[in-house]
Amino acid sequence: MIDHFALLDQPRRPWLDQDALKQQFHRLTAEHHPDVNATPQVEFSSVTAAYRLLSDPKTRLKHLIELEFPEAPEGGNNVPKELVELFMQVAGALSIYGKLLKKLEAATIPLTQALIANEKREVLEQLQKLAHAISALEATGLEQLKQLDQAWLIDKPALLVPLIGLGQKLAFLQKWADQIREAMLRLQM
Repeated sequence: MIDHFALLDQPRRPWLDQDALKQQFHRLTAEHHPDVNATPQVEFSSVTAAYRLLSDPKTRLKHLIELEFPEAPEGGNNVPKELVELFMQVAGALSIYGKLLKKLEAATIPLTQALIANEKREVLEQLQKLAHAISALEATGLEQLKQLDQAWLIDKPALLVPLIGLGQKLAFLQKWADQIREAMLRLQM
């Protein structure tokens, strides 16, 4: 398995300074770019892949756990308990959005489109509220990640379960944020 932390000369930690990571990425891409170096020591695409993986907290956590705890169980696909209520709200809003989208696609007459406009506005407002709630939870998750990083050097094994849980939580939040963002964009067209 490739150690993306080592490839980008970053410490194996849950939290990485994004500016330092970006600077190292730019330095390495300039050094190993095929236009600059005909025989680079590291493949340019590997540097890019490592940066993408390490710049995303959920994929960074997954990679860190794979490296530090190879026998650790996978996070699973179950929605974390603290996100169940939000999951129900997201699922409900996306279901309503799907039905509205069908109405909008079927509405070819301007009068019908005008009649649906209120419903469209309400659904968009509901999606925006959910997007804000998810964004706040993501920010809280990143703060938790910083706190776990403080304890990383003291007791790594004790952090395995919280790191797996946090990675899972961030993965669900990002997935829902992407779905809601796509729905809002389609409604704003």
